[in-house]
Amino acid sequence: MYGATNNFIRWPFIVEGMVIGVIASVISIALVGLAYTALSEKLLEPSFMQIINMNLVTFSEMFSSIIVVYMVLGIGIGALGSIISMRKYLKV
Repeated sequence: MYGATNNFIRWPFIVEGMVIGVIASVISIALVGLAYTALSEKLLEPSFMQIINMNLVTFSEMFSSIIVVYMVLGIGIGALGSIISMRKYLKV
């Protein structure tokens, strides 16, 4: 047997999917952060908060949980998508 092994050919595609997942996670965290901050500032008006009688959590308090979940999902979905597409299109 000569040439590259199957794993040597497949791993760059999986890593690429994971990198794309990380980039998508960063973009989605930024968009969710901006949207949540903008909406929470509108909702923090005293009259509205007295009507609903609750407090909102700031985005900085949720950031550590959100970043872990988004990164794990982004990397996992990116790798899974690469594996599925490799099985379909890459005959090695």
